[in-house]
Amino acid sequence: MASIERDELETAYGVVLNEKAAVMAVQPTFLQLHGPCAVDYRTKAVDWMIEICADLCFVRETTHMAVVYFDTYLSLMTEPIERNEVQLLACACLSIAAKMEEVDVVGLETYADATDNTYTCDEITDQELKLLTLLDWEMTITTLQTWVAYYLQMDGRRLRTRYFETQVSFMQPVYKMRAFEAVAPLLDVVLLDSGHYMYSQPLLVAACLHMQCSMYMDVEGITGFRRSDPAVVACLAYLNPLEAVSSPKNSPPKKRKRAASVTASDTSFPVHVDVEHMWQCYSPLWIKAIRV
Repeated sequence: MASIERDELETAYGVVLNEKAAVMAVQPTFLQLHGPCAVDYRTKAVDWMIEICADLCFVRETTHMAVVYFDTYLSLMTEPIERNEVQLLACACLSIAAKMEEVDVVGLETYADATDNTYTCDEITDQELKLLTLLDWEMTITTLQTWVAYYLQMDGRRLRTRYFETQVSFMQPVYKMRAFEAVAPLLDVVLLDSGHYMYSQPLLVAACLHMQCSMYMDVEGITGFRRSDPAVVACLAYLNPLEAVSSPKNSPPKKRKRAASVTASDTSFPVHVDVEHMWQCYSPLWIKAIRV
């Protein structure tokens, strides 16, 4: 039978991810500087970014990158952000994330229109420059989505090797749809909560996989995190209430509709998932549960 050991590319990629995750780590207390309303401002801003990404059919990684840019910028600021600058920052984060990840990039006029022309294109451009400067132009980052793709790709390659006795290149996507569909809704909720920065990205994703995919995936063998590890146990305790509101019974029925048909009366927003995997529904119930 063909070997299922890690190849050099897979191992090197894991090393790079760990290094990036350590450098770009956001402190859990990053919102304290910005006042008692900062948590609410951030939640609304992330909610808005998810909605805009759905409208523009951006891939999931773009949304995650924009949120990490947003939180990193807030964590590096030395003075509290003004309330009227929060959405402007969100626009700049979305614009840069799209330039990093998307094939077709929309113009700044689209983001200005999304704010009801509260901000001009020049103001968004100025905020982009501020963001790039404060982050030292270090825009290649890791996200929760990055780690999910990495772990599921490792699992898919091992299954392909075990059952078909053929080696698959690490660059060829082979991970299972089932596992992705199971963990994606939970990560959507996690993204909305600033408290997830208490845990590292690989630990958090490993705990999500233990919670959602342990029945048909060797999570410990893939991630290196045992379910009985104290850090994983603590992370699972944090995820339990979030998993409750991300379950299908608390989500609206899935509707594969274009974003242009979404109206203010809708109770759900379709969030486009990376490439062709699936369409997720985003529910306001998640926001309410986190606030409680």
